[in-house]
Amino acid sequence: MKKEIPIILVKLEKIFSPAFFDVMVHLAVHLPDEALLSGPVQYGWMYSIERRLYTLKRYVRNRSRPEGSIAEAYIADECLTFCSKYMDDVETRFNREPRNKGFSSEEAYGVDVFGHGVNFTSAPEYIYDENGIDQMVWFVLNNCAQVEDYVNLFREELETQWVPNIERMLRQGFQTWFRNHILKKYCTNPEEMDVDIFSLACGPDLRVRKYSSCIVNGVRFNTVNRDKNKKTQNSGVMSQATHNGQLIDFFGNIKEIIQLDYNLEERTYGESI
Repeated sequence: MKKEIPIILVKLEKIFSPAFFDVMVHLAVHLPDEALLSGPVQYGWMYSIERRLYTLKRYVRNRSRPEGSIAEAYIADECLTFCSKYMDDVETRFNREPRNKGFSSEEAYGVDVFGHGVNFTSAPEYIYDENGIDQMVWFVLNNCAQVEDYVNLFREELETQWVPNIERMLRQGFQTWFRNHILKKYCTNPEEMDVDIFSLACGPDLRVRKYSSCIVNGVRFNTVNRDKNKKTQNSGVMSQATHNGQLIDFFGNIKEIIQLDYNLEERTYGESI
């Protein structure tokens, strides 16, 4: 690096204007020498010390007595920290709930998609999405572990019927087949049928709720439209999926946060997409 950096800077001078090469660009010449002298970065960086000095400088109230101001404020901070950790029944910054707290449901569900663990932090918008409801329902059914056996059963029936495009028929016809299959089992043995599976087979409400922000596992996510007027961007996501038989990481942005409601016997379930 010490030999190559000057050559790289000379090549860059052929492309960029002279105003581009300020002190910060020239600093790269000295970085290899600093790395050779200081060794590993944890023995040479000053970020932690500078951060602590910034906190101590904020303690100064009397500029003619900076040391006394820092000492007095430090003692007061130590006393408040001790009292905060001593009194458990008082809400302090040590025992308060985190700002991005994920949703945790104590009720156990028979279907894993109902316990999604998503905490919505924005106001909902109720809309009727008749065009995309079938694709949403297929997404929920295809990502439910309890429905995987029914998907394989429907696939075997399609293979015995010599259907040309099985994957397309799965997306289009599995929802209807799954509802009829569960209704037949429910009419035969209603006591043995799981309530959550039956609710999942009946389908969601056509009126869906859309959100612009949510918290998943302590991480806040926003839609692209919500991030337009913000300095921080929390709309990027990564999802793993198979493509041509290989597991690939797909990157994208959140455009909509949709919740489907599955209602049965005065119980409301939610599944987030």
